[in-house]
Amino acid sequence: MILRTVKVGPDVLAQFKNDLVKIKNTISSNEINMQRAKKFRDYTVDMVRMGRLGLKKRTALTTYMMGNYDPLSVTGKMLDKMKVMEAPQGAADAGYFGNDGEVPSIGHRKLTYTDLAILHHTGYRIPLRGEKGERVRKWFYACYGIHFKKNKEFLVVPARPFMLKSIKGYEKLKLDETVVEEFIKQKLGNS
Repeated sequence: MILRTVKVGPDVLAQFKNDLVKIKNTISSNEINMQRAKKFRDYTVDMVRMGRLGLKKRTALTTYMMGNYDPLSVTGKMLDKMKVMEAPQGAADAGYFGNDGEVPSIGHRKLTYTDLAILHHTGYRIPLRGEKGERVRKWFYACYGIHFKKNKEFLVVPARPFMLKSIKGYEKLKLDETVVEEFIKQKLGNS
């Protein structure tokens, strides 16, 4: 067995210690988390615009009511409202946070873009029975000439959880790890 002895001087140890401090400060900075959140937001917006997260589907009823429009002419405004925000304890979030303005709506209730994102995530049912249901039926008939059968209880708008689909795709492609590696290289350079 051959052993090799290496002497490390105090200047090399001092540089090593400085490098470790720089790495610790870089990794624990809120800046890195803001960068990660921004990259995820950009990825989500791009995936929606390419039609890969399920927001482009329209039912026959929607097409009849609204015409054959590009869904992104509506959804695109929602994408523009997706923000990145600092969170407690040095974290960052990407998503919808309220106070983001009202969606121009054909309905009676004013929705915020956050409300719209939640409705996309959960889906919803529009009642066709009872007092509310009667008003809905009358409105559909008056506006669009659509008559629903008496035994139909709800119009079901399916869930389109685009944020969850985006997270799964983002993680599968290991894009978060790439963002962290690039950020560290940028901040630390070749030191």
